[in-house]
Amino acid sequence: MAAHLDTTVLIIEDDPILGELVELIVKKSYTTTLTPTMALAEQFLGDNEPPNIILIDIILPDGNGFDLLRKIRTNERYANSLCVMFTNLSQASDKSRAFELGADEYYVKANIDLSKLPELLYELLQKKCSGQPTRDEGGEGV
Repeated sequence: MAAHLDTTVLIIEDDPILGELVELIVKKSYTTTLTPTMALAEQFLGDNEPPNIILIDIILPDGNGFDLLRKIRTNERYANSLCVMFTNLSQASDKSRAFELGADEYYVKANIDLSKLPELLYELLQKKCSGQPTRDEGGEGV
């Protein structure tokens, strides 16, 4: 896959090892910013142009990704940003809640090959640009 460095990805992940690994993998294809807390993510979002993709962990030390997703989706400024939940929560109720709040996709960390993450994000961008739904209508995610 070719690099798309004009595409920006905000990674919100509090696990320092996983966060750095995800950033290392994703930044080969995209321009990335890693933030470990909800407060730093909100500060980044307020101080910068909206990212193309926001990768959101749900369990954060100072809040939860559902609340952040709700804030993002109720702000017109981020209408064109893809919101992807990236979590270890695998319950159907968590996935449903994320999709109800406006998530474009839901990835369970343990079920995803991280080396494929840039390609998965690219596919989501392509779907969004072509007007296709970014996830299965059943809302199952990965």
